[in-house]
Amino acid sequence: KYFEQAATQGHSKAQFRLGEMYFWGGGGSRNYQKAIEWYEKAASQGVAEAQRILGSLYERGKMVRRNLVKARELYEKAVIQGDAFAQYDLGRMYHNGCGVSRDYTKALEWWEKAASQDHADALYSLGRMYERSEGTKKNQNKARELYAKACENGSLKGCERLDKLNKE
Repeated sequence: KYFEQAATQGHSKAQFRLGEMYFWGGGGSRNYQKAIEWYEKAASQGVAEAQRILGSLYERGKMVRRNLVKARELYEKAVIQGDAFAQYDLGRMYHNGCGVSRDYTKALEWWEKAASQDHADALYSLGRMYERSEGTKKNQNKARELYAKACENGSLKGCERLDKLNKE
């Protein structure tokens, strides 16, 4: 009730929280249409987390029609605000050539920014780039270092890859 009052009065954080409540069913049943509406309102007011979540939904075509251009644009708005998850997602788009031209240099740049905030998947992905010489010179020691940090931050893949490299 209070989130809805604040959200309808234009409070961006309340709009985001209301979107979350509808998305996850907090306080009642799930309503994805309303969740998207409130996320859109919060995103238009610059809430980075709403921009990133919407970007992810548009990238995957979940609850909205798939739109890779809109996904990239939303991620770009969130990365400007330093959102590590959006930095990782934007880097993944460039690495995979998903909705953009494949660009390992840009992927490396965005993953380094996310990794500087200890984002486990970005640390792991950077390790793979150094191990495979994608967009950078091959550097097994740097790859090990990144896998170790990814592992410390909860990445099972980072732990497994570090283990494998250490056995070679």
